[in-house]
Amino acid sequence: MGFPSLESKTTLDRLFRDAQAAAGDAKRLAISAAENLQDGGAPSRVILNIASRMAGFRSIMDEARTAPGMGQWVKDEIDDQSIDIIADFNTMFAALDDVIAWIVTNFPNDGTYILARSLLPTGQLSERQFTSGQTAGLQSALTALAATID
Repeated sequence: MGFPSLESKTTLDRLFRDAQAAAGDAKRLAISAAENLQDGGAPSRVILNIASRMAGFRSIMDEARTAPGMGQWVKDEIDDQSIDIIADFNTMFAALDDVIAWIVTNFPNDGTYILARSLLPTGQLSERQFTSGQTAGLQSALTALAATID
C-alpha cells in the first residue's frame, strides 16, 4: 500500500460537500421535471432518467448520511448544536424514495420487464409517452422532494 494522498482520504467535510452538491442537483431536477411534466408530459426515457439520476444522488448522499460522526461534525462545522442533520437527511430520503417508488410502481411493466417502447406494425419502435395527468402523482412527489431541500 502506498502513502495516502489527500485525494485518497475520505473526510466528513468532503462527504458532506458531495452530499450538498447532490442535494442541490436533486432539487434542481425535481423542480424542472415537475414543471416539464405539468406542462406536457414526457417520453418514457425522461421518466426513467429521473429515476436513475435520483438513485445516483441518493447513493452519494447516503455515504454522508451513514458516515460515523457526521451528525456531530455538522453541528460543530456550522456552530449550531440544535441542528439534526441526520433527521434532515432522513426527511429528504423519504421524499426521494417516494419519487423513485412512484416511478417503479407506476411505470408500465409485464412483471419482469419495463414497457418503455412499442413495436409498430411497420417494424419501427415507438417510445411510450406519458401525459401530464398520468404523471400527476410523480409531479407531487417531485414537488415534495424539492421542499425538503434548502
